[in-house]
Amino acid sequence: MVKARDSRKKSCRIAARLYDVIIVGAGPAGSALAWDLAQRGVTPLLLDRARFPREKVCGDYVEPRGIRIIQKMGCLDRLQADSPLPISHSATFVNAKCAYEGKIPFYGLRNDMPAHGYIISREKLDSVLFETAAKAGAVTLPETPVTKVTLGKRGVIVEAATDKSSATFKGRIVVGADGVNSLVARSTGLLVSDPRYTAVSQRAYAEGVDGDVGEAVFYFERDLFPGYGWMFPYARRHREHRGWSSR
Repeated sequence: MVKARDSRKKSCRIAARLYDVIIVGAGPAGSALAWDLAQRGVTPLLLDRARFPREKVCGDYVEPRGIRIIQKMGCLDRLQADSPLPISHSATFVNAKCAYEGKIPFYGLRNDMPAHGYIISREKLDSVLFETAAKAGAVTLPETPVTKVTLGKRGVIVEAATDKSSATFKGRIVVGADGVNSLVARSTGLLVSDPRYTAVSQRAYAEGVDGDVGEAVFYFERDLFPGYGWMFPYARRHREHRGWSSR
């Protein structure tokens, strides 16, 4: 009897190339690092499980140091196309009472950074930075979820798998830029799991908000501290980002 071939069998490939650096996670940190390494003549491999653009829960706030990096990467103009409001003011409420309202006091003190921040959705930010890293020469592989990282005397082995295929990559160094539940950290015994530093967040976008004020608003409540709430003006289109983080 001849057995029928199982069409569900995964294909497997082992990359022969040895990468200088393998970066797991293509959020802002991973993509910015991949771009920087490529600029320096290093060959990075940037892996992420997602397909870009993709939604990502976040406060979306990019402060002046982040804007300076984005400008250096040469993609700030693309992110400014939606006319984000410059965030230069803030207000802080503690137990429903305003504790501070005015200019952010530490913005504008240095000439090498803008005197404001921006609210930029992670859906757009991460996609633009990922594309910029690829254009700089980084090898980028989206939709490649990493499943295991093994450290050895001669480098690292990174394994990735999907429902249809698996792959193994070799590198000299691995960088875990894959978030709070980092698989790289888990694989190497470096993950710190402490409930004191764990929080749950929710956020939403509110439409029809009046005013074009570049003010970030923060709310602190005694019963929810160190959790806090926020409201960020999203763009010059009467849209606002609202969220709450709590332990």
